[in-house]
Amino acid sequence: MSKLRRIPTSMRSARHLKAALEAGGLREVELHAEPQPLLTWRNQPVGESAEVIVRRRGIGATADDLGFLRRPNGQFEAIVSEILLGRFDRRWFAELDKRYTAIAGAAGDAPEEPLPSAPKPDREPLHKRAEPYVATTPKRAPPEPPRAPAKLDPVRPTVAVPDLSEVPGEERLSLDKDLAAVLGAALKESKVEGCIPLVLGWVFAMYVAAQMESLFAGVFFSVVLFMVFTKRMKARQERMAAAAAAEFRSRFGSDGTARKLALRRLRNELEKLSNDRRRVVELLLTKLGG
Repeated sequence: MSKLRRIPTSMRSARHLKAALEAGGLREVELHAEPQPLLTWRNQPVGESAEVIVRRRGIGATADDLGFLRRPNGQFEAIVSEILLGRFDRRWFAELDKRYTAIAGAAGDAPEEPLPSAPKPDREPLHKRAEPYVATTPKRAPPEPPRAPAKLDPVRPTVAVPDLSEVPGEERLSLDKDLAAVLGAALKESKVEGCIPLVLGWVFAMYVAAQMESLFAGVFFSVVLFMVFTKRMKARQERMAAAAAAEFRSRFGSDGTARKLALRRLRNELEKLSNDRRRVVELLLTKLGG
């Protein structure tokens, strides 16, 4: 089970928090009058509950639920599992606070639950006091300065990556579909430029060598054309790897766990690929740092 981390915030309005989360691109945001259980990526309870919940389906593959629980002081506290800390870091919470402030300011609404007022001490009746009562004007306390957003711990633990055999079938199918799109982007760049002219040039060189009755000329022309062909093949593999890397980043760039799962899947499939495709995948892993 993933370890949980509690992160304090200065946000108080549940509906404004929901709007700020959705403005940041998250889906499946739920509001509850009473705290509801948070679930792991295996659909099992994590042991905590929250009123504002971003379900894992709206975050990404192999993600746990993200929750916000209202504390006794009226402010929400985020409940984040270690598997999500690589994405929901200090910078992400700072951006969420900015969106929340802008949405709350535009709405002009008061907080949903103001802080409870301190109980007033019971006064003793005037006729029982030993000293005479003198009416005085109570002094007003100076207003408190606005509180700055809570500073978050900059420490970012390593994201825990589940084993491929533990990934649910539906999410594994989605992972394979994204990887197929990555390899498809590479295949679109698989054409070798100038292949036909090279073949025609080799045929012509062999014809000239035959007319000259020179074995050396035939070998020389063949070696030169082979070197040119090899250079173009390497350039083709580089183009394929670059196209695949761009497609990979567009599909997995924002989800650290899914990215690591995809890299692990590519490494596991290397031995099953042909020499040409294996070289392209090796170049792709090098570009992605995998």
